[in-house]
Amino acid sequence: MAKSTKMWVAFRGNTTIAAGVMGEDEVPAQAGVPIHVPYAYGKHVTDDKFADKCDAPKKKEASKPKKPTKAEIDAADKKLSDAKDAVVAAEKKVAGVAGKGEELETTAAQELTEAQAAFNALEDPDAE
Repeated sequence: MAKSTKMWVAFRGNTTIAAGVMGEDEVPAQAGVPIHVPYAYGKHVTDDKFADKCDAPKKKEASKPKKPTKAEIDAADKKLSDAKDAVVAAEKKVAGVAGKGEELETTAAQELTEAQAAFNALEDPDAE
């Protein structure tokens, strides 16, 4: 079995690992927190009792997304229904003001555009 080139250690006190050891800037190490270091350095600090050999930290389980409650689903459905009703009302307003003046037509068209944008945002929140 091949020997690992790195090992996990947990220092007994807060310390800073020199830049030459880690191959980058100095690395702060907190007491008791596992850190992956080169094997030779890890062996040195564990032999001299500056640190203890430890296992790799356990990966956190991905949290499952929370299921929406019935009340949340009902509220979202109501918002979507209200937005759809607003679009229908705006469409009727546009049809009702046709030929009654450019200002009325522009205002009604703008209301329709805004209502459609609000509905689309609720219908597909991931769409940009």
